[in-house]
Formats: sequence, C-alpha cells, structure tokens
Amino acid sequence: MGPLFRAFVAALALPLLLAACGDREPEQRKAFIQLLDQRVVTPAGVRLPKLNDEEKAKLGETYNAQFDIISNFHESLNTTFAAIPKVMNNAALRKLDDLPASRKALEETRDVLRSAGAAMDTAEQKAIGARAALKQPEDLKTVYDKAFDKMITTPVAAARKLFGSGNAVIGDGLQLIDYLEANKDRVTFSGGALQARDPGARGEVNALLGKLNADSQKLAGDVQALNRIGRGQ
Repeated sequence: MGPLFRAFVAALALPLLLAACGDREPEQRKAFIQLLDQRVVTPAGVRLPKLNDEEKAKLGETYNAQFDIISNFHESLNTTFAAIPKVMNNAALRKLDDLPASRKALEETRDVLRSAGAAMDTAEQKAIGARAALKQPEDLKTVYDKAFDKMITTPVAAARKLFGSGNAVIGDGLQLIDYLEANKDRVTFSGGALQARDPGARGEVNALLGKLNADSQKLAGDVQALNRIGRGQ
C-alpha cells in the first residue's frame, strides 16, 4: 500500500474515530436531562444538588460545564448574601426612640444591599450570557430552561424586589432621622413615642411615619415571597 493510499484510508477512518469518540453524547445528555428533571426542576424549593465524581463522570465535560453555569451563579453569591440577614437585623427599627442611634446601622445595611444587588446583577448577566451561547438539542433545552428559570430567573426577580423595598425602608428611616435632628425644638420623644409641639410638625411626622410603615409592610411581603420561592411554595 503506497503512502498516498495509506493517507487516503487514514482520512476515511478519521471521521469514524471521531464518531466513536462522540458515541457517549446521547447517554450523557440523557443523564443530564434526568438530573435536571428529577433533582432540580421537580423537587420543591431552590436547592441545587452537589454532584459527586461518579455523577460528573456520567455527564461528561460538556454537560458538567452547562450545569456549572447554574451552580456557579449560586456559589458566587453565597458569601455576599450570607451577610444580609445580620445587617438587616442590626438595622431593624424596633422602637421609635432607637432612631437617632440607628443612622450608622442603616447606612451600613444600605451599602450591603447595594453591593449584594450589584453582585447579583453581574452574576445573573454572566449566567444569561453563558446560556445564550449554548447549542442544545430541544429535549435538553426544554428542561434546562426550566431549571435555569427556577434556580436563577425567578429568585433573582424576587430578590431584586426585596432589595428595592429594603432600600426604600432604609431611605425612609434616614429621612425621618434627618427630620428629627433638624426639628429637635418641634418634635420630642416621650415614653417611646414622638410628640409634636405644633400641628405642622405633627402632620410632617405622621407623613414620614406613614411612608416608613407602608414600605416596611411591603418589605415584609417581599421577604415572605422570597422565602416561599426558596421553599417551593
């Protein structure tokens, strides 16, 4: 067999070898679809499974990378979001006479929420961009989109509302503190309540308190909504 003929045979054999290397794709795709459906989409709540080495081997490199788009989003925000409950608890206005001493805690909470919101937006856009670049068969794309929406799109939308209402409450608190500091001769604390010395001040204080209470109720509702999503209710 001459060199040219051998080269021709080798060229014919190459696609067969490549095809043989790709034979596991249907099996890996099936395993990935099953994983997404049974352990991500179907179970209640926003809980992402942590894959062991055996499970990763069944998915193969391509589908591990696609799973990582979702898991990396969550891992990138774990530390950022972990700080939120503590700072919000520190900034909680439990009594009106706590207001003057609450400015620093409110400002720190506002900074944490802004940072968390920015980090969430960046992580979401990165995940969206990575998903857009995928070339997925329709059977996989259908279940992958459901998993992506459940684990990223829906909780992000709820968290964004919570950040907005949280910042509104903080802004209300800071505005009320500013007002009280500027009107010490017109408004005083008595028995844990605000006492206005003239009708004008009374109306202004009531308007500020009304906005704070309304925004606080909205924040409580947004917290409950996000918790329901987390639990799958």
